[in-house]
Amino acid sequence: FKQIWMNDYPDIVTGWNVEYFDIQYIITRMTSLFGDEWVKDLSPWRSLRQTGREFFGKMQQTYQISGVAVIDYMDALSMGIKRRIELQPTYKKWLFKIEAKRLAKYEREIFDYFEYKTIISEQDKKLIQHPEASDIVCIPNGIDESFFNFVPITKDAELVFTGNMSYPPNIEATKYLSEHILPRLPNSKLLISGASPAPAVKEIANSNISIELTGWVDDIRTSYARGKVFVAPMFIGTGMQNKLLEAMAMGLPCITTSLANDAIKGIHGTHIFVADTKEEFVKTIQELLANEVLREQIGQNAKAYVQQNFSWEISTAKLVEIFNSVKNIN
Repeated sequence: FKQIWMNDYPDIVTGWNVEYFDIQYIITRMTSLFGDEWVKDLSPWRSLRQTGREFFGKMQQTYQISGVAVIDYMDALSMGIKRRIELQPTYKKWLFKIEAKRLAKYEREIFDYFEYKTIISEQDKKLIQHPEASDIVCIPNGIDESFFNFVPITKDAELVFTGNMSYPPNIEATKYLSEHILPRLPNSKLLISGASPAPAVKEIANSNISIELTGWVDDIRTSYARGKVFVAPMFIGTGMQNKLLEAMAMGLPCITTSLANDAIKGIHGTHIFVADTKEEFVKTIQELLANEVLREQIGQNAKAYVQQNFSWEISTAKLVEIFNSVKNIN
């Protein structure tokens, strides 16, 4: 049996009660006959991990046969779904509640199947419900400094917002800008750029002459360059907002929520502006639009901040270190 197993290591072992009976039986039986070292050959890395799992209300000893090295959680998707519950119609709320619980359970259980775990931010790391979540390595997204050294063009939009415009948090941000911000800034134009605008986004843009919706653009830098202020009212979602890193790398002064800034950790009033109410958003936008010197100062601070803290060189170095560790195990 062991020789057949080793000749072509399986990617997946499945069947009725594999985790709580079959694997446990095989490992216990082999260990009793041949010893601890012999049974390690079940793993291509010779790595078995004994863990405890709850099964029908009782704790059972189980084994993880290590084979796949690294999982990138990206972000805490379960919390992203949970934050969207209240935005759903009544008939959908129950479904999102169930899905959020299922995802949290999956995030917790999949942890033990991998030797190394990565995630995009410290705030998402804290949301993974596993007792050893502190072992997850945070590897943030980065920006290419040379790519965002873009030749300036005419700034014909007071405000700019970008992103995948079929993504629910971006749709909600568009609604927020249209309903709560633009009516209090009658002479301001909002430029929205990003792929796949949802019908709701198109409807908002078509009904508001202050909004220009471009959809997909071949070079997103042109949209950033056209704006005076980048505004991102992100009240739901998780992870790190690439749109903010890109706008900051372009030297744009940015206004966003404390939720979105939590991953970036820019200092309010130095690298970025944080606003959590419509009054705060409007007041900050008005101050920036009225003060070109302030816009330039904050924009340059933002650019320097992301260049120092969010370079691809820093992030890839962390990944290379993990991959080298994987090779050493193998």
